[in-house]
Amino acid sequence: MNSFNNNLAVLLLISIPSIIVANPQSRIVGGEPASPGEFSFQVSLRNSGFGHICGGAIVSPSLVVTAAACTDPRSPSIDEVVAGSLKRTENVTWQQVRTVERFVVHPGYNGTTLDNDLSLLFLTEPYEFNENISSIRLPSAYIETAPKPVVLSGWGSIQYGEPMFEDLMKVTLDTYTDSVCEEWVEQYVRPEILCSGADEGGRGGCQGDAGSPLITQGNNTYIAAVLSHFPCPRPDCCGIVGPNDQSTELSFYIEWILEQSRLYGGGL
Repeated sequence: MNSFNNNLAVLLLISIPSIIVANPQSRIVGGEPASPGEFSFQVSLRNSGFGHICGGAIVSPSLVVTAAACTDPRSPSIDEVVAGSLKRTENVTWQQVRTVERFVVHPGYNGTTLDNDLSLLFLTEPYEFNENISSIRLPSAYIETAPKPVVLSGWGSIQYGEPMFEDLMKVTLDTYTDSVCEEWVEQYVRPEILCSGADEGGRGGCQGDAGSPLITQGNNTYIAAVLSHFPCPRPDCCGIVGPNDQSTELSFYIEWILEQSRLYGGGL
């Protein structure tokens, strides 16, 4: 994220590419269990050896959005995209498992700075939608989510080094305008970044939640962003005070997403 990531060992979670190869082991900070069907668009990206490595969101029957860090060659490969289950390891009869036919990483992605941290997963076979599996609407181009609250869902950790949670968790987060976020971090924040967290701390994502969706609530529900991968500079950095999470705000990428969907049959 250019200067946004630099020298923020206390307020923000610094990107350390060498850690990306580690299997994320963690769960959402300050969250509660999700209900069946509540996040029917949520998917678990899994490696055959590691298991769950990242989250993602279904935006059409054959297209999933996630963070580019999750598809980085330094990360474990994504062997399965599992939808319909609240469980991280337990198989359920109504889940659907797909593989990825094509990975499309944003051409501006930088694995060191996490600029343009966005990937599209075009599936080999579309999902069959039902009460447990459906898509989430994309935002309109260039709309600003902040200061609307968002809900993050995922299987990530309370803190680094803690075990993953077996059940899908959710947490409501505050979002911050670029100007407010800049005041917190005392550095420039790119418009494509959505800052989230809580003034009082205690709520946020953690390792294992990368790629998971942040959605708006109410009458205008859409996926606002996908959480970036953020290796941790200290053992207690998840859920710290202020805008401690960084996410890729999708409204700034709608034209690119639609173009790739036309090229590769994403159905948007």
